[in-house]
Amino acid sequence: MEFVSRLIVSIINISRGCHFPIEQDPFSIFFLLYAKKVGILKNMDLERLAFWSDKNSNYNDNILLELYGKFQDVTQLSFSDNYAYRSLVMMLNNIDDKLYQKYYCDLIEGLISHLAQQSGMASAEFCQPKAITRLAGELVKRINPRFIYNPFAGLCSYALISSKYKYYGQEKDTGINLLARVRLDAHGRDADTLAWADSIQGWNDHQADMLVTTPPFGVKATRAFSYHRWREYRSLNEFILRNFLYSPSLDNAVFILPASACFGADTLEIRKSIIEKNALDMIIDLPAGIFYGTGIRTVAIVLKKHRHLEKVTFVNGSDCINITQKAKDLDVELLLSYIDNNTPRVVANVNYTEISERNFSWSPSAYIITQDALAEGQTYVLLSECIVPGKNIPIEAEKGIILSPSDFSDDVNLLFTAQNFTTAQISPNMKAYQGEHIVLSFLQNKIKICKCSFDEPFFVNQNQVAFALKEDSPITLDYLVYTLLNSRSFRNLSSLMNGLHARVTRQITQYILECNVAIDADKNKQHAIIDSLKQQYTQRKRAEMQAEMARLGIRDASSDLSHILGASFDKISNTLASIQSETISEDLMTSLHVISDNFMYMKRMINAVGADFSKARLQIRDVEINAFINNYVSSWRNYGSSIFNLTYNSEVSDDTVLRIDEDMFRVLLDAILRNAYRHGFENKRSSDNQVLISTSFSKIEDTEYVLITIANNGNPFPEGFTLKDYVTRGSIAGKMGNTGLGGYHVWSIVERHHGHMNISSSKTWNTIIEILIPAEIYAESDADKFIEYGGSEYL
Repeated sequence: MEFVSRLIVSIINISRGCHFPIEQDPFSIFFLLYAKKVGILKNMDLERLAFWSDKNSNYNDNILLELYGKFQDVTQLSFSDNYAYRSLVMMLNNIDDKLYQKYYCDLIEGLISHLAQQSGMASAEFCQPKAITRLAGELVKRINPRFIYNPFAGLCSYALISSKYKYYGQEKDTGINLLARVRLDAHGRDADTLAWADSIQGWNDHQADMLVTTPPFGVKATRAFSYHRWREYRSLNEFILRNFLYSPSLDNAVFILPASACFGADTLEIRKSIIEKNALDMIIDLPAGIFYGTGIRTVAIVLKKHRHLEKVTFVNGSDCINITQKAKDLDVELLLSYIDNNTPRVVANVNYTEISERNFSWSPSAYIITQDALAEGQTYVLLSECIVPGKNIPIEAEKGIILSPSDFSDDVNLLFTAQNFTTAQISPNMKAYQGEHIVLSFLQNKIKICKCSFDEPFFVNQNQVAFALKEDSPITLDYLVYTLLNSRSFRNLSSLMNGLHARVTRQITQYILECNVAIDADKNKQHAIIDSLKQQYTQRKRAEMQAEMARLGIRDASSDLSHILGASFDKISNTLASIQSETISEDLMTSLHVISDNFMYMKRMINAVGADFSKARLQIRDVEINAFINNYVSSWRNYGSSIFNLTYNSEVSDDTVLRIDEDMFRVLLDAILRNAYRHGFENKRSSDNQVLISTSFSKIEDTEYVLITIANNGNPFPEGFTLKDYVTRGSIAGKMGNTGLGGYHVWSIVERHHGHMNISSSKTWNTIIEILIPAEIYAESDADKFIEYGGSEYL
């Protein structure tokens, strides 16, 4: 598989030089791959990027002809961009045919997976994650159908469940249809089992006994629904459910649908009909954020027409998730084990009477109640005994206090600190409230709260729900916030809100009011708990601040600034961490890294300016120096000056370790680079401006060091400038309270790490700063690479 991974990376990189990269035009790349597979790529004229058929070329191949047509459309647009296609042709022709045939299917799957990660919510059916297909496949295999009908087939993931089932799919998008046939062919399946058809206007189950589909998410009702079979459909969810129920041939179904299908008003009538006909077998609540490009909540629905058991199995699979650095993935094995073992508090078997009493809701969260454990002196209460829905007031202004995502938190401590709310233009879909409220936000599969106490109106959007305390509420507002954020049964309700539209807010509000939570019955104890939390938070933040001040020797002025901005730093850090934990696009993640790196740089500078590093307490760690500097260079490109090009060259192995304080070393590099663009290049941009960080092995007498060299080709040091001059720069500024980091700070940090320092110049580099830090760990093969340090003068 390493061969496949390398080949995929090469293809993606080469495509960047094409007229359109593979993400915008996959067909040209897939044409070349398919042509290699059928054995005719070697006949291509590289100059014209075309070829004529011969007796050995299979030009009756519809897939090949359609791909070739799209390829020619693109390559004729810009002759100058076609060198990349020629490079790809030559690379593919150099691959052994038998090796290529062996891994062709894996290659196609890898590229499709790459493309799928670029798709969005409306294209979720394009190619769903493999874990979703595997779950649906297991559910299908337990039914063991004869013939699968797959409308809205996308790339035909369900055709790959098993070759023993007859399959018929429909996909109307010509491009996706073509790629799907390439995929089917790669897996040895008959590409003709996928039709080019509109599944709404041309619904045709072909006498299949099993319906399996993941329709596109977020599709609105249109005239296509309104006039289909003389009946008005309000949503695609209703359309699919109704067509299954009244099909004369379909007996079973497995759907992956948005969670709103379980309780939205558009599906109420058909949900009721399916319950009355005893056709609902199982609903599985899936984790949010497992589909590419969207955090919408989804459910797996299993329908069976010929059932005898009048109960429905509800499964809370929201915790069945594997989280990697790049994405979230469904843990199929864990979820199936819950189902097979009928695990309490995860699986519930509910009779039809209870379902009808809950207005035919299919949401697992409405039936699987995780009761909070009672501590001494506690009792259970319904939230309806504590709160009521907030009462709207008329909107009489164009601007007002708007609650933004950063105003919400799931950290109870931050809700007790001062908040800075934004005044902005009011949108038409907002609602106005006044007085004491809590506002709940359920975005990104997390329940977050904003505590509001305004004499003037404030405004919330459609993804937020406001509640006010009842006059006879048994709890205080602060204690309510504390209770909700510590109640597991309440947090589970977040699955109901994620990705929903405003039309279901009333029903969600009812679920919230029906939630059972554990509270302390004694109000004096409630006050004591909140007072204790506030006191602990204040003491902890003060201790953290004082510890950092003592460690860095920060002056009072800087510590005041750090204290003033402390709450803002916490809010920004938590918000960035929350956003970065979600499955989002690569471009947005890049933007978030830029924001995060700039934020951390500002925080580092506030702590560093005025600090006395000669007295600071070190936080020494074993640090792999190559990884550290590579990460630093990447971050600097996000927050540092762009007037010079910064590169890193290492002659030490990746497992070389230094014992350093990482934060101080970042400050050290910041100081050197800041002085490079301020003094070396005088803030003047040029493509010739270069700064090089390099590492090598060195030794002084019997002590082994890593030599870190920072060199630039800007202005040289002034004539007669000595190392002593350099290391005293910034010492006067530090004592007098002026800002700036100079050689004094650099030397203080080096000295605290038992290192040495020198400055010099060469023909290539006008300014060179050399820092030697003791080498803690290095590879045995590097033992003979330590060269005696040749600097004429060093500290």
